[in-house]
Amino acid sequence: MRLKIPELGGIEISEEAEALCRIAMTHYAGLGVEQDPVRAAALFAKAADAGHPVAANQLGAMLEQGDGVRPDPVRAAAFYRQAADAGLALAQLNLGVLYHHGRGVAPDLAAARGWYEKASAQNEPTALVNLGVLLARGEGGPKDRDRAHALWARACDLGEPLAAFNLGMAHAGGHEVAVDFGQACYWFERARTLGHPSAQAALDEIRPLMSEAETAFAREALLSARRHLS
Repeated sequence: MRLKIPELGGIEISEEAEALCRIAMTHYAGLGVEQDPVRAAALFAKAADAGHPVAANQLGAMLEQGDGVRPDPVRAAAFYRQAADAGLALAQLNLGVLYHHGRGVAPDLAAARGWYEKASAQNEPTALVNLGVLLARGEGGPKDRDRAHALWARACDLGEPLAAFNLGMAHAGGHEVAVDFGQACYWFERARTLGHPSAQAALDEIRPLMSEAETAFAREALLSARRHLS
């Protein structure tokens, strides 16, 4: 019998694969049993062989990090690809990162961009940030700063602090964008609220440079954003 898992976008998985993955998770996290990443890795491997994308992605992460297994970025890439091909957004992000930085695969910014695109289509926040970086720099394909900023704004609404910080940096004079300290203050405030460690220092740096109009804009924009997000 096969199960349709709503959390995985309706991907169908065998009962055996789902049971193996759940048992592996208990051993990995130490839920009711002694924590045992070695045992967990073996069970994740069986679940991955049975077609479970979450298990394949988790085993990929363990292989990449050397968690309970010998580090093997090449095998990590293979398991990420299995899960990514099944449509798991986190695996698509992870595979994109490997291509982005050339770990376990040859560096390929176009491939990284492609996998980030797939994960971003499922609103994976880190993928939105990473895709925005490649678009802003024109790496792996054409440069598109406007789309990069739109992706970062979307990721910010999903709670990703780096996306807000990137937008603050862009409007403070980075990324070939005209300086707008009102916009920069708005995004740095969003980043600070979301917990970015450098946001307060950025605010302290630009506030003495802001005009009254820019200060008023940032204040009103933040109030509007809070109403929108509440």
